[in-house]
Amino acid sequence: MLSFKPLLKANRRIGLVFVHGKGLDMQVRSCMGGHFHWQQYMPFTDIGPDRKPSHPDMPKAAGWVLIIPAYQCTTKYAFLPSADPAEIEKMLEFELPNIVPYNTQPWTWDFSIVGQQEDGASKVLVVLSPLSIIDRYIQNLLSLGIKPDVITVSVMFYTSLLNRDKTLLELSPSAYFCLNDDYLDFFVIENRQVTFLRGARLNAKFYENTRLVEAEILRSLSMVKEHRFANCPDRFFAINTNNSTANFVKIVEKVAGVSVEEIESAALYNENSSIIDRLTTISSDGYLSSASEKAQISLLPRVLKQKHRRRNKRRQMALHALKVCFVLLLAFLCLKTIIWRKSRLLERYEQRLSDISPVAEKLQFLQQQLNIIQSQLQGNVSTLDIVSELYRVLPKDITVHYLSIEHEKKITTRAQAKLLSQAFDCIGPLEQSDYFENVKQSYANQRRIQDSILIDFEIVANLQGDHKRKDGR
Repeated sequence: MLSFKPLLKANRRIGLVFVHGKGLDMQVRSCMGGHFHWQQYMPFTDIGPDRKPSHPDMPKAAGWVLIIPAYQCTTKYAFLPSADPAEIEKMLEFELPNIVPYNTQPWTWDFSIVGQQEDGASKVLVVLSPLSIIDRYIQNLLSLGIKPDVITVSVMFYTSLLNRDKTLLELSPSAYFCLNDDYLDFFVIENRQVTFLRGARLNAKFYENTRLVEAEILRSLSMVKEHRFANCPDRFFAINTNNSTANFVKIVEKVAGVSVEEIESAALYNENSSIIDRLTTISSDGYLSSASEKAQISLLPRVLKQKHRRRNKRRQMALHALKVCFVLLLAFLCLKTIIWRKSRLLERYEQRLSDISPVAEKLQFLQQQLNIIQSQLQGNVSTLDIVSELYRVLPKDITVHYLSIEHEKKITTRAQAKLLSQAFDCIGPLEQSDYFENVKQSYANQRRIQDSILIDFEIVANLQGDHKRKDGR
C-alpha cells in the first residue's frame, strides 16, 4: 500500500514506470500536474543483474508506481454475498483455485467491487496476472535501484486520472480505447467504476493491418455484449498516448458507427490536483475498510502487500503515539503556563497586600473609632459626656489617664490614686451614676515613685441605656 502524503514536504515528485513490449518507460513527474522532471526509456536488454545501466541523473521520488498493460492480465467475475471488502478478500482467497484460469502457476490478483445487487450481494471484478511476470518486473526495477510501491494496470491508472474530470465519467457507460506502440487497452466505465477491461498485444505487422485492428475492436465490443458484465457503452473515447491515435480514431468510428472523442493523455494530469491523491486511491491505508468503495486494483504480490500493510500499520500507530505525546506535551505546557501565571498573580497580590497592610491597619482603627462615635451618637451619649461624668463622680485625688469605649457599650477606665482605699471608693459613686452599671474593678497595683506611692487600677463598667437614664432622672 502506498502512502505518499508524509513525503510530500520533502519531495514533491512521483515516479511512474510504464511497461512496453521491449523495455520500461521511466518518468518522474511533479506531484502537482504532469510536468516532467526526468524521463528515460530502458530496454530490457540493458537491464539485468550482470549489467550496469546508466542512470546517474535519476532524481529522487516520493514513490514509484509500476504500470503494466492490460494484455498481461486476465479478468474474472464473481458474485459474493457481502459488501465488506475485507470479507470479500477472504472469500476470494478461499475461492482462488476455482477462479484462476490455470492452476499450474501462481498468480497475483486483486479485485474491485463494480456493483451491488438487491439481495446485498456484490458483483466483483477480479484481475489476475502471472506472478512470474510481476516478479520479473520487480527484479528489473530493483536492479535499477527502484522499489515499486504500487503495481497497477494501465486501465486503472488512466481511470484514476479520469476520476478527476467528472464531466467525462457520467453515470451512463462509456468505452475507452488506449492505444500505445505495442498494446491496445479497452475498458468500460460505468458509475465511475471500471466494469470491463481487456487488452490486446500489438506488433508492427499487426498494427499495419487495419482489418486486424478492426477485428480486435469488434471482439472487445462483442465481449461486452456477450458476457453482460457491463452495459453497452453509448459514448466512445480514445486516449492519445502517441501520434498514431488520429488514424486509430477513424478506425473506431468506422467499426462502432459512432463518433469518438479524443482525449490527450497530457491533459489528464490536471495541474489543479495532485497525482499523489489519485494514486493513493489505488492502494491507500483504508484499502480494506468497510467505508472504502474498493474500486481500484493493485497487483503487488500478497507478501509485499502484507508487508506494506504492517509497515503502514506500524507507521500509523507511531503517528498516533506521536500525536498523543504531542497532545500530552501541549496539555502539560498549558498546565505549567497556567500554574506559572497563577503563581505570578499570587506574588503580585501578596506584594500589594503587604504594601497596603499599614494603610489598612490605620483604616481599620479609624473605622473602629467611627463605629464608636456612631454608636455614641445613636445613644445620645458622647464621649465628652462620659468624661464629664467621670470627673464629676470620682474623688479629686483620682487621676484618669485612659478611657476606652467599645462597640458593645463597654467602658474601660484606668486611673491613679494615692491610697488603695480611694481605688475602691470609686465603685460606689460610679454605680450611683446614671451613665454606668455593672461596675467592677479589674486590678489595683501599688507603685512607688521616689518618696510617694501611687495606686494604678482599672475599672470596667457598662454604659446604661437611654431609658434607664430617663427613668432615673
